[in-house]
Amino acid sequence: MLDGIFNEDNPFFKLMNRIADMIVLNVLFLISCIPVITIGPALTALYYVAINTWSREDGYIFRMYKKSFKDNFKQSVIMWLLLLAAGIILSVDVWYWVSQWKLTGNSVYKPLTVISVILLVLYALIFTYVWPLQAKFTNTIGGTIKNALAMVMTHVPETVGIWFIFAAVAFSVYMMNIARVSVLIIGFSLMAYLQAWIFRHVFKPYLNETEHKTPEEEAHLVGYENTYADSKIEAGRLAAEMEAENAAEEAKEEKTGGRHSIKEIIAATSNPEEEA
Repeated sequence: MLDGIFNEDNPFFKLMNRIADMIVLNVLFLISCIPVITIGPALTALYYVAINTWSREDGYIFRMYKKSFKDNFKQSVIMWLLLLAAGIILSVDVWYWVSQWKLTGNSVYKPLTVISVILLVLYALIFTYVWPLQAKFTNTIGGTIKNALAMVMTHVPETVGIWFIFAAVAFSVYMMNIARVSVLIIGFSLMAYLQAWIFRHVFKPYLNETEHKTPEEEAHLVGYENTYADSKIEAGRLAAEMEAENAAEEAKEEKTGGRHSIKEIIAATSNPEEEA
């Protein structure tokens, strides 16, 4: 009974390991966001870890986060600054037309306000997909933004689900004090993990990945040093080589009827050290 309780495969321990991973990821994300200019790389690394470890526990959260943060740093910073500027401009645009409409009461500002709001909403939807795309695919800044727009247009139900998670977390933070504290502990990583299920579903046709990966595929996917996976790969390779050698020997035995030539006997019994 005790073995079952303290077994690492126990659902309780799996849940505790997952929570611990999310806490570590949340802390890494918040620390990375402090300089503000690094929010882009932080978002990319957050979704990189969440998407790649969604269906399994992993002890390499820090290493994976560090790798993604470093590899995507330059492009993510540039993209973050561009999107930040665009978001500020669109927000100010909405504020200006709404204020003018209220101030003057002129109906000419109404369509301008509607257009500005639509553009701002579209911007927010694109922003949602940019960082997971940056985490999973190699592309230019323009290509990533273009693909994000394509995802918004072709995956409407999934986009609604992603924003429902955003809304649920925001509503919880607004309504409950404990949720405000939880955001600093686990909130951002929890939201990323919940959304990761949707992003994995959206990206799967483009990645041509299966849910059950071989050790080689898994090691390549996560992009970090996985000693356990590497040992399984090496053991499998050695076993295959030994099996091939044994098969070749057996085939040779059958062909020669178990007889060996004089040269083979001499080569097998000779001592290389004595010859030297």
